Amino acid sequence: MRRVEEIDAAVIEFSKHKKLKETDSVVVVIMSHGKLGAVLGVKWKKDKPDEFCINNIYHHLGPERCPALLDKPKIILIQACRGEKRGSVLVKDGLSCDDASHNTGHEEFEEDGVRYVNKGKYVLALLSCTPDTVSYRQTDCGSLLIQYFVEVLNTSAHMDDIEELFRKFETYRSCNVSRTFP
Repeated sequence: MRRVEEIDAAVIEFSKHKKLKETDSVVVVIMSHGKLGAVLGVKWKKDKPDEFCINNIYHHLGPERCPALLDKPKIILIQACRGEKRGSVLVKDGLSCDDASHNTGHEEFEEDGVRYVNKGKYVLALLSCTPDTVSYRQTDCGSLLIQYFVEVLNTSAHMDDIEELFRKFETYRSCNVSRTFP
């Protein structure tokens, strides 16, 4: 674990790396204790918080600050709690969610010499738990999030595009979910 200033400096330094122009994608992994919206630095205390805002990652690696990663996939894995509640509940058979599609509301814009770039384009974030819940890890093997991600990469990265890898990751994770993985 590092202090917040060190985490921020490391992400900024990474965003300026000369080899980013040559890469086709990047993976950023942050593992720490956390809370909703932040990972905690090593100096964190209740009366003196040391918190790194997760949104800073998107800010530092976005098109304005890191043009070398424009239109390139950015995979962000965060292994940290996002609260104190348990992340699983027992449900009855037949419980389902509403799959209603929503209107995206996209309109076409045209302006001479200017183009809009979606700041979140090609950003895939994998967080180890849902909002307000704790994140679990195995004492002998570590983070289940990282284990599942590595398993999918090792078996399929040589043949599948990134969208298919994430579909497989979600399928793998949902098939292996238990009380120990929120």
